[in-house]
Amino acid sequence: MAEASIFICHARPDADFARDLALALETFRLSVWRDNRDLRGVDRLLPEARWAIEQARQVIVVLGLNTGQATWLRREIELAQEMERRRRGDYRVIPLLLPGTDPAVLGQWFAPPPRRPPIQLPADGLGAILPDLLDQPVFPPGAGTAL
Repeated sequence: MAEASIFICHARPDADFARDLALALETFRLSVWRDNRDLRGVDRLLPEARWAIEQARQVIVVLGLNTGQATWLRREIELAQEMERRRRGDYRVIPLLLPGTDPAVLGQWFAPPPRRPPIQLPADGLGAILPDLLDQPVFPPGAGTAL
């Protein structure tokens, strides 16, 4: 498997947005991994997803009004937060809230709370938030590689 620099963590109802986000990020020549399988009823983290989260440098967690309560999504977030703790400045988890989603929803998904404030997707779409997603380096300062 090729290493992905960005993992998009999302539930099935948010799959269309996750696809559009991946395509937008790929236009910047970033390697993006997202699971496009229908995982309803799956309550464990699949090995491929675990590997991709561990190899990534950044995880974008997409949460919306219809995200639901997928157990595997929670496990992806837990693993991403663990990687962020272990790898410190070399890894980041970014909550991305779809239009109309109350930031209070973060408490249902993140324990402990996310280290970074959520990015709220405006109604006019991705173009407005791409600079925020690409603003902070994914690599530690001085590594010579930044987005």
